[in-house]
Amino acid sequence: MAAAKAGPGQVRVLTFNAFLLPALSSAQAKKVLDSVLATGCDIVCLQEVWAPQNGWLESWFKESPLTNVVSSALNGMVIASRFPIASHEFVPFAFGNQVLDV
Repeated sequence: MAAAKAGPGQVRVLTFNAFLLPALSSAQAKKVLDSVLATGCDIVCLQEVWAPQNGWLESWFKESPLTNVVSSALNGMVIASRFPIASHEFVPFAFGNQVLDV
């Protein structure tokens, strides 16, 4: 099944808990990422992407249509986009007045 393309003035966004732990091989991670890329989304937000995949992941995305990448091994999050990412910021989750260290 081919991925549907966004129409004029539309952007397709995918968010996915990839569960890419360090114990996974690059081949296993690539299978997950190939599935993500097959969706044809314009912006992909991944969670649970932990080192050492982050360096490999950025180079993988650079060879895809999603060439603008922001990632952090500290929080396991990755944003990849067809469009330039002008700025980004990590906002920690807080419960009440307390920031949760998860």
